[in-house]
Amino acid sequence: MEDSTRQFEGIGEVIADTRQCPCGCGQVFPVFWGNLLYNPDYEVKFVAAHLVHGDSGPHVWFLLGSGPWFQGDDRNCWVTMHLYVDDDGNVVTRIEDPQESPLWPSRNQAYRYLSREEVLAQNGAKEWAIGRRLDFENHHSPTGQFLRQ
Repeated sequence: MEDSTRQFEGIGEVIADTRQCPCGCGQVFPVFWGNLLYNPDYEVKFVAAHLVHGDSGPHVWFLLGSGPWFQGDDRNCWVTMHLYVDDDGNVVTRIEDPQESPLWPSRNQAYRYLSREEVLAQNGAKEWAIGRRLDFENHHSPTGQFLRQ
């Protein structure tokens, strides 16, 4: 008999660590890894890095790892997003090229890191990514609090 109390949305176990900012500013920033559960049967991996540079406010670099997206390429795919707060206090989500992220270069080339162009070319991919970003922000209180500071 299946457990009917299974959590359908939320975050599984999260691992936290710190990294040195690659720009040379000396900042050490937190990085979170884990799994995001959404809908009854779906799960994606995530990586989130929290940074602040000068007066620029909070910035989150958010990566989502899902299954393969392209026929003939069975590598799992990662979408890179940059989150920041605009002058009106709204959280902006921008799909980015992975090389723009402070988490680049990846140490694991077994994955396919999608370019901005590849994500935007896939029907519904941008909306899916933003939806998962909203799920993540709602369920990962450190990120929600960081963005709303």
